[in-house]
Amino acid sequence: MKAAERWTNSSVIRWNKLLLDSFRRWLGRDLIERTGSPEEQAKALYHAPFVVVAHGMEADPILNYGNKIALGLWELDWERFIKTPSRLTAEPVDQAERARMLAQAQEKGFIDDYKGVRISGTGKRFLVEQAIGPVVAGLVISRYSEAACFLINALSYVAVLVAFAFIRVKPQPSTAAHAPMWRGLGDGIAYAWHVLPIRLLLILLAAVAVTAAPYNTLLPAIVHEAFTGDAQTLGFLAGAAGLGAVAGTLLLSMRRNVRGLLGYIVAAALAVGVALVGLALSRWLPLSIALMGVIGFGILVVTVSTNMVLQTIVDDDKRGRVMSLYTVAFLGIAPLGALGAGLFADRIGATTTVMAGGIGCLLVAAAIARWLPLIRLHIRPIYAKLGINLD
Repeated sequence: MKAAERWTNSSVIRWNKLLLDSFRRWLGRDLIERTGSPEEQAKALYHAPFVVVAHGMEADPILNYGNKIALGLWELDWERFIKTPSRLTAEPVDQAERARMLAQAQEKGFIDDYKGVRISGTGKRFLVEQAIGPVVAGLVISRYSEAACFLINALSYVAVLVAFAFIRVKPQPSTAAHAPMWRGLGDGIAYAWHVLPIRLLLILLAAVAVTAAPYNTLLPAIVHEAFTGDAQTLGFLAGAAGLGAVAGTLLLSMRRNVRGLLGYIVAAALAVGVALVGLALSRWLPLSIALMGVIGFGILVVTVSTNMVLQTIVDDDKRGRVMSLYTVAFLGIAPLGALGAGLFADRIGATTTVMAGGIGCLLVAAAIARWLPLIRLHIRPIYAKLGINLD
């Protein structure tokens, strides 16, 4: 194959795409500008002003790609280069260091600080510095499949079923007669509206459902817009939100009562708004992962803390109806928020939509924060009756 035709071979073009996609997946940026057809990208990589070398995943890996500079550096033609075992590019004294580098790359996904001596086909030595080596293997998604992730998620619900099996509920006497359904519903709505803390907490919860919760629906589009990423990038971001939610759960589980939760709710809603704006602006994956942790933490704290406060302050005969409104305020409103977010994202982009949602969440949370003294004033007698000191 003539030198000028190497990058035009269909197998080389396919491998070129795999290299570029792998580099983007692991490092969050492109090795070269990904414009033009696959053939044009293959040509650009072959003529790139830096060395590009790749090998397969065999037990004794064989080199299978080298761009123009690499071929010149190793002083080999294409046919000899793609038949060379990768270990022979280093002298025996340096092969242990090379093996360490490959093991580190396999564990981490890539390395970007490698430095070592290599040997050309004619015996000349040269120094390799700041090498970056992406590998094909990854975590669950990249190593197995998305289906495996769904299976693991489904199995995790076994723990929930086990927890439900251990719940013991004390029987309560039933009311002899109930009001007609619509009348009872109307009474519940009127009660929730006229009790200021319940009304404002449900408004804040619904606002979070509309403005913040849709981030989950838009996350794949955010991954594409902000990082040109793939399923693995999505997994990192979604996993960070999950870890944040776990942290929020642990925080709330350590509390002895609901004292102080009103401040938690407002602070968490404000944090979610700030994190959403930051997520929309971020183009650095580690920062976005951290922000996703804040979002998961904040939404969990808002929803669970609101539930805890409402369960505490509501009258016993209204608890079922108020908690139904709580469910509607979040689980019922969130799909509508996702629908609206999808419509806006189609016109103004996912990241801009998330930013708008974050700003909306901030505004509502800031407004509720101004009502906190009045909310506490209304809740104080209820807490006092239950032996909870609000101060």
